[in-house]
This record gives sequence, C-alpha cells and structure tokens, in this order.
Amino acid sequence: MRHFLLSVVACFSVATALAATPPADEDFESQAINYDIANEGDWTSTTGGTATVVAAPASLASYLGGGGTAPLSGGHAQVLSVEEDAVLTVAGTADHEVVAEMLVQVVRSGVQPTGAPGDQLAVYVDDLSGKVNVWYDNGGSAWYELTSSPVIADLEWVHLVVTANYDGNRYKVSVNGSEISDANGYSTAKGATQPGPWLNMVQTNNVIAEIEIATSAAAPTYLDELVVSTSRVVDVSAVNPNLSGDGNDDVFEIVRVGPNFRISVGGQVATFVDAAESVTIQGSTDTDVFNFDLAGGVMPQFTVAGGGGGGVDSMNFTDVDGNTLTYSVVNVTDGSFALDGNTLTFTGLEPTEVNGTVTNVIINDNTGAAQSIVVSSVTAGTQTRVEATGATFERIDFTNPTGSLIINAGSGNDDVSVTQTALAALGNIFIEFNGDAGTDVLNVDLEGSSAVDTGTQIIGTGWVLNYNDFNAPTLANLILAVPALGEWGIILLSLTLLVFGLRRLPSASEIIVAREALSRALPAAVLIVAVGYAVMLAVGSSVAAADLFGIPVATALLAYVVAFCAEHRDANAAQANRVA
Repeated sequence: MRHFLLSVVACFSVATALAATPPADEDFESQAINYDIANEGDWTSTTGGTATVVAAPASLASYLGGGGTAPLSGGHAQVLSVEEDAVLTVAGTADHEVVAEMLVQVVRSGVQPTGAPGDQLAVYVDDLSGKVNVWYDNGGSAWYELTSSPVIADLEWVHLVVTANYDGNRYKVSVNGSEISDANGYSTAKGATQPGPWLNMVQTNNVIAEIEIATSAAAPTYLDELVVSTSRVVDVSAVNPNLSGDGNDDVFEIVRVGPNFRISVGGQVATFVDAAESVTIQGSTDTDVFNFDLAGGVMPQFTVAGGGGGGVDSMNFTDVDGNTLTYSVVNVTDGSFALDGNTLTFTGLEPTEVNGTVTNVIINDNTGAAQSIVVSSVTAGTQTRVEATGATFERIDFTNPTGSLIINAGSGNDDVSVTQTALAALGNIFIEFNGDAGTDVLNVDLEGSSAVDTGTQIIGTGWVLNYNDFNAPTLANLILAVPALGEWGIILLSLTLLVFGLRRLPSASEIIVAREALSRALPAAVLIVAVGYAVMLAVGSSVAAADLFGIPVATALLAYVVAFCAEHRDANAAQANRVA
C-alpha cells in the first residue's frame, strides 16, 4: 500500500492501484445519520473500523461562526466520525498535482503514526508541540516537525490542504490558508532553492491512489468536508530544460484557440489544454512573465506559480472583455483574479497589468494585515494603479472601468490614499472605498481642487467618492481659489500694478494716501481670510503650511494695491479739478 498518509490524527495514503478519478467531493450531508461510509463504492477501511455519518458537534458551528473557512460552500449539519480509519480511492497522473482539501477536527497524537514501507507522504499533529509533523525524504524516510507550523490545539477544527506534485515528486501542507515553509523545503516543486513549502516524497515510483483519514486516539476524528482534485502541471523545465535557471527571462504565452488554450514558453509550444481542465503553470527560477491573451474567450481557471529564485515574476492580461473583474490578495505574492465567474489563482507573483474593457472592478484585501493602499492614475490617465506601500501586496494596473470601482480594504488598520488625478481619470462612475473592520483612514489628495464632504461622499468636479467605515477623511491640499497665484504670484502682480498702473514712484503725499488705503484694506483682507478658513474647516480640509502664510499675506497685499490704486486715481482726479 502506498500511503499518502494524512494524520491529524488522520492519514493520507497512496497505493499502486488506480481507481476513481478526481475531482471528487464529499460533505456528508446527503447520507442518513449512522450511515457507514464503507458502503460507498470508493470508501473502504483497512482496519475494519467504523466511519459513520453523525450530527456535527457544536464546535464546528463555533469554528465557522468565528470566521473559519471550509473547502465547500454547502451545509455543515453532518460530519464523518472516523474511529479507526476511512480510505478514499482516487487516481493520479504523473504530470499532475493532486490536491486533498478538507475541514477536519484535529486529534493530537503522542504517538507517531506507523507508516507502511510504501508510504509516499504523511501528516499528523504532535501532542506535545501542537505542530504539524511530516513524513518525507531528506536522504532517507523520516518524521520531521515543521518548525514554522502554527500550533494547533487538540480538537481544533482546521482547513487543511495537502498538495502532491507528481511531476516533481514533492508535496506541501497548508493550514487555514497559509502554506508552511521550512528550511528543509524547496521554493518550487522541482527547483533547488531553499527554503520553501515543497517537501520530498519518500516514494516516487507511483502516483496517488488512496487518501486515508485515520485516528489512533480514543476520540474519533471528525471530517466535515473532503475535496480531491487534480491539475495538469506545465513546467518550463519540462518544455526545455535549458530555459530554466539560465539567467534569462522566461516568457509564457497563454492564448485561447477555439475550445483550448495554447501554452508556449520561450516561443516553443508546450501543450494545448482544454479550457475546462485544471492546469498549474509552473515558472522557473529566472524572472517569469506570464502573458494571457483573452481575445478568443474567457479567463482560464488556471493556477499560475512563479518559480522563485529571486526574479520579479509578473502577469499581464490583454484583450480582456467582461463585466466584473475581481482582484483578491491573500499575502505579499499570492491571490486570485476572477472574471465573470472564472477564477485564476496565482502564487509567487509580483506586478500585474490588465488591459481591455471591463465594466466593474473590485479589489479585495484579504490579507488581514494593516495596509497602506495607494490609488493613483497611470498611462496618461487611461489606467488606474492600486498598490500597497511596504510590500504587503503587489500592485495591479488595470484599464479604467466604465461602470464602477470598489476597493475593500479588509480587516486590518488600513490607510487608503487616492489622488485627485486618479479620481478625475475615473470620471463619472460609481466609486466606493470600504474600510471594513479595524481603524481605517482615508486620505484624498485634491491637489489644489475643491470638494465637499457630506459624511458618506466626497463630491468633486466630475466625480463622487463613496466611503464607509473610515474615520473622518482627510482632504489634503484643499486650497481656495483666492489667491490662486500663491503669495509670490500676488507680490509680482502687486509690483506690476505699481509699475504699470502708477508708471512712476509715488510722491510723499501719495505715500500718505497709500497708508490710509492700507488701513481700510486690512479689515477686508482679514475678513476674506477668515471666510476662507471657515470654508476649509467646513469641508474637513487640511491646509498646507505655505498656505497658512501665503493666503493672508497675498490677500492683504492685493487688497492694499487695489485700494492704493483707487486712492491714487481719486487723488489725481481731485488735483485735476483744482487745476481746472
């Protein structure tokens, strides 16, 4: 028996026989209570033990109510109670990945599971440390505790994913959405760069055929959902071994051709895959560029994996034509794109660019971390850029949508900033920023323009920004149109008026007149400045330090010059009358 041992306490196992073909999923909702799963054609028990469907314990509802995730979106009223073991027969293919995803209640074990000689891989949670232990090959089969594993409590529910790559004969473990990286692991399924999440399988001569869930404790292991899927792997090294690791950029081209996608690497056609087939495109250790041409159809439901190795791996989409594009990030380099229901996931990638026609764009920050998100305009105002400072997630550039832009900042304490240039370029579409949970700040740089804050909307010229769950927004650099030229511009204007209006230096009598003009002008200047500041405070604007000095000085000087010229004109007129 080749075991892909999943021990939580539970065991994944791999056998030589090949049977049922994934994808397969089970939520145990359709069976009657006390139903023995061994009655199912693809389920057996190697020990003759029982595995029956029972009502879900209250702890499952608590897990889900606390924000826990599950592989499937179905019900959670029933679970499988595994008292010894339950084995699901599956089938794998040599160039595929097999993904076993489950929601399971961990029973910690103080005894390492006993693996059969043919076991390929195994996972269990240690009773003392609460960390994930793996059965892997590091020059010989051995149990090893992943030092960076999260601590899992006894009887804790976890969303567990084990991915076995049969092209590279390695596997990786993910707990609650986070891959467990280790010094003894590799960054990719076939590369030589360490550390990383990919661990060597003990046996490499057969692909997966069985997945076993087992317990060695007195308490049963509860399994709520189990999903098994396969994915083709297209690896640059398999197309041309000379391309990977040669220090040059590797360019992947993915083009829709009728019902299939053509995948090329370095100008060489790697393969054609069915549009409905699950495919993983594995990058190299060089800098990888993944170009998707969607002129022939919808976005493929692929997984794109950057190869690591220090390169800056990017993804570009051209000729995109759809209703809603959703970009979701889960950490620095991982996330997903969804276009009208088709989802492409990515790992190990950096910048992304999307070109085409999309009505609505939604940006989701699912990292849970505090973010400093910046929204700006690029490419002559035809594209919008969303990025995070501090490398908490990578940027995305996308063609300005025609219907709406919604940014969900996520659960951290986020700082969201948007430029007036971006707002003006987006124009009269629906724009909404949501702070969600946490203490969030919204900064709108108006760059000399004016706007009105209603408490839920910021209304500018040609655009309206809707916002929710933010502190009172900061409207930066909001400057009144008086004086539009700034302090030095007004000073120059004043000198111009003096030189070209008076055309000569003032006499002593005119200086007296000017002093009287200034005494009348200053109250008017003070009134103008006071009204200006009141307006700024009313719209919640901040005022730059230069403006605090410049506005009153410039306004007062302008009022002085105007009054001086008026007095000079009146004085000249009176003098002319006296002469006459």
